[in-house]
Amino acid sequence: MTLNDEKVNAAVDEHWEDALEGWRDALEPADLELVERVGLLDDFEFFWDAEFDRVGYEAPAFPNDWKTRDYADEIESWAQVSRINMAMSDLGQELRERVEDDLGVE
Repeated sequence: MTLNDEKVNAAVDEHWEDALEGWRDALEPADLELVERVGLLDDFEFFWDAEFDRVGYEAPAFPNDWKTRDYADEIESWAQVSRINMAMSDLGQELRERVEDDLGVE
């Protein structure tokens, strides 16, 4: 099977809710509320990385200049930003693994 972005994104759609379920449970409530309010989950990008024969992804994260953003007052600390950014990366990795298994990528 020839893989492309459309097939990857269709597989991501199939696995999205299941991956989110456990991921949400692992986050602190204040972190989850902030992620959802800012819309970070909407900014994930998944694609077929032909150079490495794998599913690639770009996980959204709070930028380094988060203190100057509109949502800065709701962020408690750098530790919270780091925790959320790591959680976003973990979700991307979880979805990558699920999609690669589903698509038979070795």
